[in-house]
Amino acid sequence: METQSRRSRPPGTRRLVPVAAAAVFLVLLVAAAAALLAPAAPPPAAASGSPSAATSAGAGKVVLRIGVTQDVNSMNPLIGFTDTAYDVYSQNYEFLVERRPEDYMPGPDGVAESWESSPDGKTWTFHLHKGITWQDGQPLTADDVVFTYNYIVDNQIPAYTGAAGGITKAVKVDDYTVQLITKQPKADILSMWIPILPKHVWEKIPAKEATGSFENAAPIGSGPFQVVEWKRGSYVRMKANKDYWLGAPAVDEIIYQIYKNANTMVEDLISGTIDCAQGIPPAAFRKLQATPGIKAIAYLGPGWDHMNFNCYDSPDSRGAPVLRDPKFRVALDYAIDRDKLVAIPYGGLAVPGTTVLPPGFWKDPDYHWQPPAGVLRTFDLAKAASLLDEAGYVDTDGDGIRERDGTPIKLRLWAPTSSIQLQTSAKLMTGWFRQLGLDIKYQVVDEGVINDGVWNYEGDTYAPDYDLYLWSWGGMADPSQTLDSYTTAQIEGWNEPCWSDQAYDRASELQTHELNVQKRAAAIADCQQIMYASNPQAVTVYAKLLQAVNTGRWDGWVYSTIEGGQAFYRQASQKTFLTVRPKAGAQTPAGTRSWIWALVAIAAVIVVVTALLLRRRGRGRVEEAE
Repeated sequence: METQSRRSRPPGTRRLVPVAAAAVFLVLLVAAAAALLAPAAPPPAAASGSPSAATSAGAGKVVLRIGVTQDVNSMNPLIGFTDTAYDVYSQNYEFLVERRPEDYMPGPDGVAESWESSPDGKTWTFHLHKGITWQDGQPLTADDVVFTYNYIVDNQIPAYTGAAGGITKAVKVDDYTVQLITKQPKADILSMWIPILPKHVWEKIPAKEATGSFENAAPIGSGPFQVVEWKRGSYVRMKANKDYWLGAPAVDEIIYQIYKNANTMVEDLISGTIDCAQGIPPAAFRKLQATPGIKAIAYLGPGWDHMNFNCYDSPDSRGAPVLRDPKFRVALDYAIDRDKLVAIPYGGLAVPGTTVLPPGFWKDPDYHWQPPAGVLRTFDLAKAASLLDEAGYVDTDGDGIRERDGTPIKLRLWAPTSSIQLQTSAKLMTGWFRQLGLDIKYQVVDEGVINDGVWNYEGDTYAPDYDLYLWSWGGMADPSQTLDSYTTAQIEGWNEPCWSDQAYDRASELQTHELNVQKRAAAIADCQQIMYASNPQAVTVYAKLLQAVNTGRWDGWVYSTIEGGQAFYRQASQKTFLTVRPKAGAQTPAGTRSWIWALVAIAAVIVVVTALLLRRRGRGRVEEAE
């Protein structure tokens, strides 16, 4: 046995074992370092729907990855409506007037470099920058701006009739000068969120098709990034516009990575798989605040979370008839414990809500109207029950369910799959409403289900098919475009509650045209009071926007000081990612893996060379022994 054991090891190899062991040890050490130090690589497309390294980060490309929890519903900016869609449009297209990141006020970095108004406020003249080109190389001129506005106004494009409201026509003065003519002064003309479209592309598309089946699969804009790939539910890939008139972006691509699970997105941000995250859960936000190299940001913007009632007063409505009664809607508002919503679903990172214009976003004046004591509705289940009794909604047969004209009140309550906060809020609200004696069927549904319900048609007849649903809205830069969304004219458009009130319509029209700041603020307050009294939409909370960026590897993030704090500047401007660049001396995930695996390769070479030496020396000594 001893002889066999010795003969099994070639004579003379014992002196080379330390060398081979060292090489193997080096391989294991470097491999362990790769596993521990290198951020996780983005998974291949087949596994997760993420662009593979060869697709997005290969060939030395600098790629910035943005995590989001909501998909783009369409690449067509005339029908898109999700926050992620608006983010993507903001990178692909430009606007007539840009907003400055520092104070959210109009600035000269849009298509227009300057502007002035006629004394009566009905004619605005915009002077355009020269040298802007579309992403296909054609020049952007007054023809494109005039086409965009007239296309919207003449065809009453639903998505932008509110923003363009009051404009009668756009007129070309010369190749780089445009006039917008209005019926009356237009207070929000410098705040219109309307992407400028290339005439040579869109003039070939009939308006009916543009607001229907047109997919805009290959978007052409003039922004710093262009959509080149979209895998629904997975990612949007945008390449840098190297000919961008304000200078080429510092990165080669940005990728919006779409997550079904927000906690997974957070873990990917920490590991380095993505570089920025939006829509972070409150609990995970606390973790990010304590993570080195990550800047976590929480701030109040112009948006709000809410529950919509189906108020459509028509035989064609497929919603429960009780929802058309403002007394019923007001009663339910007393059954919402907003303080508990702030504490539980939002982890304290929110403020109790009242109206569709949040406090603190606007300064001098603050357009938010706060219901005074005696008007403000606070959580009171006994009062809610009493109001329902007074309105005739009672339980006559003793089964625990209130009735209307002998019919039990059954309501569908939906929350979207994209928001844990809204789902948790809906669960709490379901419990409170059931305590009132209402039969509530609570469901978590895909956003498409909600969209189909709100904009349901039976043939050519509008027939909204929903009862109650929770939603978040990002808000608008100017109050006018938010308030206009609830006018009668916007039913089948932005008016998702399908609510109609003539007094509200008049107040909204007045504030749109009033140039005196104080008078306009008074009209804006009237709009909020009228809406609050009728409660077509129960504003639940003003949720803080929770975002985080990787500051350990990236420089050049653009921040805003709106709402008195530091906010990551997004959607308000297409310039958001223009200046983001790899930090000097820092390694991107791809770069980090490159040097680590280069060491692995070197170690592997050592092993191979060592093995060859072992083979040669072993053979020589065996021959000598024989």
